[in-house]
Amino acid sequence: GSGCSKSPPTDPKTLAVKGQEILNNNCLRCHGPQQRVFDLNKRDELLAKKSPKRQLVFLVPGKPEDSAIWKVLEEDQMPPGPQKLKPEDKQILKKWIEAGAPAS
Repeated sequence: GSGCSKSPPTDPKTLAVKGQEILNNNCLRCHGPQQRVFDLNKRDELLAKKSPKRQLVFLVPGKPEDSAIWKVLEEDQMPPGPQKLKPEDKQILKKWIEAGAPAS
């Protein structure tokens, strides 16, 4: 197989697993169940609530450009500090949203 290819996966299952991994590693420190800040694990809330800053719903399956989550990642507003998401991780999350943000 082509194990060294850098293009993001496209099948929903892999995207779901990889996407969740990226969120776990980079976002849940502040956006997890223990925190007061928005909990990224609460899918039903992600699909229903708007980001107060942007007036965009946090997650719109199939539409990264309409999803507040994608916007803050795309513009490097999240994660805070110097350690931003790697471009390939951003692409995986974008593809995950485009694929309908399947649950892992």
